[in-house]
Amino acid sequence: MQKLYKLVNHEVKGILKYILVLALAMLVLQNVILLIQLKRAFFSTSERFEDILAMCGFPLIFVIAFFTVTGICIMSVYSNYTGSKSIYTLLTLPQRREFIYIAKFISFLTCYLVIWAAQIISVFIGYFLVYNTYLAGRIKPMTNGLFLAFIRSGLLRFMVPLGLKSIIVNAVTVMSFISTFYYGILCERSRKFRGLLAVAANMGLIIYTLVVHIGVSYGDNIDYPMRYIITALKAVIMFFIVFHSMKLVKQGSIA
Repeated sequence: MQKLYKLVNHEVKGILKYILVLALAMLVLQNVILLIQLKRAFFSTSERFEDILAMCGFPLIFVIAFFTVTGICIMSVYSNYTGSKSIYTLLTLPQRREFIYIAKFISFLTCYLVIWAAQIISVFIGYFLVYNTYLAGRIKPMTNGLFLAFIRSGLLRFMVPLGLKSIIVNAVTVMSFISTFYYGILCERSRKFRGLLAVAANMGLIIYTLVVHIGVSYGDNIDYPMRYIITALKAVIMFFIVFHSMKLVKQGSIA
């Protein structure tokens, strides 16, 4: 386990500094735009907080940051194949080759958790700016307005799930996304292009989850049995993807 810890530490150190800069930039940009809009725009006295965030581009900026993280993670994989070509060193280290995959996965998950946490912090900062600075006295804060925003907003509800079932659905979705795009890279590197069928299938299910379940408002009629069936399918495909990814790494096919 000590070897795995060292490998994870090495992977995280390599990309975390870029993620921290991105997270800070996202947080600052969102709230600067919010302040500008608060000075210029007219908001009704009963404006919902989540609607103010949407008008100020919070969701769009988060989506851009999220896919920027994905780009950074992809670049970190391909960086092992350029320059000193460290992938060959990693494969020859006296350790289980599966640790290479596990370390990458943990480092990627850490990156997404950092940007996730930064977005939640940004929302809290935005709430303070709205009701304690420029709009103080002009808009009466709704009782439990921040809590209601996390319930009514599809994006915020996805980021801070309500209940154990929602936590499981969201966790499976995020881990499926990470393992799937990483598997796509491993298939390309090992020339196992048939594996891209699993990538396409799982990405389709993930996109469906995000579009349908984030796009609806709280209280809308959601087909919950279908939601759980799709989550189960994503989990099954993810287990196959992780198993085959470790097999490719263990065989050295990715070099």
